[in-house]
Amino acid sequence: MEQNPMAGPFPRCPSCNGTGRVNCLCSRWSDGDVGCQTCAGSGRMMCSNCGGSGTGRPLPVQLSVRPPKRNM
Repeated sequence: MEQNPMAGPFPRCPSCNGTGRVNCLCSRWSDGDVGCQTCAGSGRMMCSNCGGSGTGRPLPVQLSVRPPKRNM
């Protein structure tokens, strides 16, 4: 993955290539008149993979580790 120095330490989003926007679903089935409430008529909507940031986002994870049971 390419690094985007302006985006900080996270790599570019592979879905939107770092733009934060992807083609809107309304443009897939359109007969030439692109526009819906999601894209506000632009034909582009926020990338659902990166949330519009253009970079990969770390996922918060919580791990629970229990000590092993000891047989006596």
